[in-house]
Amino acid sequence: MRIFTQNILRILYTSITLMIASPVFGQSSLADSLYNHGQYAKATVIYQAQIKQQPTFTAYYNLGNAYYRQHQYANAMLAYQRALKLNPSNNDAKFNIAFLQTKLTDAPNNIEESIIEVWGAKLRDKLNSHQWGILSLMFFLTIGVGCVIFRISKKSKRRKLAFAFIALSFAGFILCIDLGVWQWREYNNTERAVITANETNMHTSPDNMSKHTQTLHEGSVVTIIEHNNNWLQVETSNKTRGWILLSDLEII
Repeated sequence: MRIFTQNILRILYTSITLMIASPVFGQSSLADSLYNHGQYAKATVIYQAQIKQQPTFTAYYNLGNAYYRQHQYANAMLAYQRALKLNPSNNDAKFNIAFLQTKLTDAPNNIEESIIEVWGAKLRDKLNSHQWGILSLMFFLTIGVGCVIFRISKKSKRRKLAFAFIALSFAGFILCIDLGVWQWREYNNTERAVITANETNMHTSPDNMSKHTQTLHEGSVVTIIEHNNNWLQVETSNKTRGWILLSDLEII
């Protein structure tokens, strides 16, 4: 049963990964060829067409690379962030984002995290929320199998082993649910945006006449807290909150 479960999970994982990473047929090779020959602007147009037809991790990732080569760092950050949203476990996108941040005026202020939080985040990003859901379903099925074995077993030793199997499966089920929900909240339920203006001021209220609290520059990533007509209340990486004009940023 365990081998069968592992094979099913492997097939599902491979199918989802291939679906996410598949480029738009007929155009990808041309765009890649243009990119490799330094024609980044022309490659950008084709990558954008691919995304309009079918948004994929690969298309957004390649678009980010093309924008970076043209020194359009805000657009590159936006493309990388959208790629990561589709495939949160991709280390290449994470590396490019971290590297791109070194080119920006506003360096992110990373809040110090505990070792447990760091390890937990790494484990969370091993799979996306859908894959954690599939894995939790597999653990749920093994709980059922364990209950059947426990019920039909007459020997005390087998019943103890079955109980231990049920307990471990239940722990795995709860862990996968928690990681899946955390993953979903981090990349899907939390609304973020990238500053696209060269620079913009954060205000204490949604009014141009209000006091400025901080100046942000292109490429900075902020978390959206509230919408108010043409204004958004956002929070920076250092937990500073303020209002920014909607026209000065683009939602990921």
